[in-house]
Amino acid sequence: IKTSLDPCPEGYRVPTKTDFDQLINDVILSNKGSFVQSNSNFTSAKILKSRRNQNVQLTFPAQGFFNVAGSGFTNYAPTNIVFRGLYGYYKTSSAEGEDTWIMLLNNQDLYMIMRQGNPANRSTSQNIRCVAL
Repeated sequence: IKTSLDPCPEGYRVPTKTDFDQLINDVILSNKGSFVQSNSNFTSAKILKSRRNQNVQLTFPAQGFFNVAGSGFTNYAPTNIVFRGLYGYYKTSSAEGEDTWIMLLNNQDLYMIMRQGNPANRSTSQNIRCVAL
């Protein structure tokens, strides 16, 4: 569902939890890089190859996320990058009340988790990938 707050360009949208669930079920996973936590580690990534066509692949970097500091509902500022090279966090457009779904990857797996709806969790900077409508 495309909304006025969607950061994707015209003709694209942020994927839903269902989109990521289908993707996870339809691919073969492999790793690239060391999966060692370091602010200078730009080599770690999860490779997703289509089960139907091995020539189709997506790469999701283990970019970590920007942590935040602050209080209340609007007074947050980025502080530092955490888990770069170790984990990848990808936002979805799916929410249940104040809680949101993200796709999480590490050197062992790729799966969906629910992030609790506190303001700090909503303020952390995580990757967004756009999909065609």
